[in-house]
Amino acid sequence: MTAVLLAILLFSTFAITTYFGFLGKFPSMNPGAEQFGTIEVIGKELYTTYSFPFELVSFILLAAIVGAIVLAKKKFE
Repeated sequence: MTAVLLAILLFSTFAITTYFGFLGKFPSMNPGAEQFGTIEVIGKELYTTYSFPFELVSFILLAAIVGAIVLAKKKFE
């Protein structure tokens, strides 16, 4: 019985703190927020603005994969 009361007290304290902690902090949403983080926007940024770093990272990852395969296939004597 005590555990149930403590759980209810803990949950209600958490709920009240969360409610009053965020009350009035975010009055309105930015109009551009609906497009932020969509697959289309991320793809456009990757292949236009960040095309060179994207290709560089893909080349480094490919080299790491090939190196891991070579090391794994090496026979130990």
